[in-house]
Amino acid sequence: DRPTVALTNYPGLPERMAAIRHLRKRGVPVIGFQHGVSREINGMLDAAAAYTENAATDLFLAYNERAAAVANGQPFAGGRSEAVGLPRRMTRAGRAPFWRRRTAIWYVSTNSYRGVWQSVAAAISDREKAQREIAIVEEVLGRLDRPVVYKPYPEASYADPDPVLEHLSRYPNISVHGDAVDLRYLFPHVGLIVTARATSTTAWCLMSGRPVVFLDLPDDQPLHVDVRGHFAAGLFLFDGTDPAERERLHNFLKQPLSVITKAWAEKAAARQALIGRYFSAGGRPGAGAAELIEGWLRQRPPRQAANGRREQGAQHDG
Repeated sequence: DRPTVALTNYPGLPERMAAIRHLRKRGVPVIGFQHGVSREINGMLDAAAAYTENAATDLFLAYNERAAAVANGQPFAGGRSEAVGLPRRMTRAGRAPFWRRRTAIWYVSTNSYRGVWQSVAAAISDREKAQREIAIVEEVLGRLDRPVVYKPYPEASYADPDPVLEHLSRYPNISVHGDAVDLRYLFPHVGLIVTARATSTTAWCLMSGRPVVFLDLPDDQPLHVDVRGHFAAGLFLFDGTDPAERERLHNFLKQPLSVITKAWAEKAAARQALIGRYFSAGGRPGAGAAELIEGWLRQRPPRQAANGRREQGAQHDG
């Protein structure tokens, strides 16, 4: 049987683009859901506009008004975009009693090598990416007198060992979390998060409720210029490319966790404003999305499918 509608949260891959093309030939509309917070905060995402969810879908459901507005303004935008809020699994991230948190500092790495497929969102090579990550380890994490857990990015682009992971063995205070476990299941063990790059990982870290130290890398998935002030007000923001800033970060992380937690609490109002503007529209994301989809399907005019029959609830070929 022909489906009424197809749903996807990452249509920008070749095989999924092919599937979407096939669905449209059969008169099946495609609805895209936001894959993760990035277009709202990333300073270089416009360069990848052709790969965003709404470039290949008939309707796009975003997490927040900022994401919907950015999507609607893209040159490759398809159907309209609407904000419905963050999924509950993200807003519930990290809910656990404080006594279950066993390790003070986790470095959640977003260091993703590109291999032969270089990203337009970064202006440095994979070799430079590794050197940058090693500098953070050498100058900040490895010099701390407390345990640090390094969680690698769960994606491998090379058969060769990661030089960063090989380098970590020099530091007795750093352990590597090697299991490919989703970050949301690990938050109960985390007291403080250090992460870098304006990617979808940022949202998970922020919604965990743990103090978040964010390293902006101006040449690798940088923060959008409009967002930096909001991040500085709501999180702990450092420039990860500047040696002087890395020294300042080391001194910051040397403080007792209780001192950092108190400073984090003082940023609560600014952080809520940051979340409301760039992360979640609030409301009832699941029920609201279902109601929006049902209304949108009822309003769509019939479409001429590939077999010549008119399909109810799909738009005309453009």
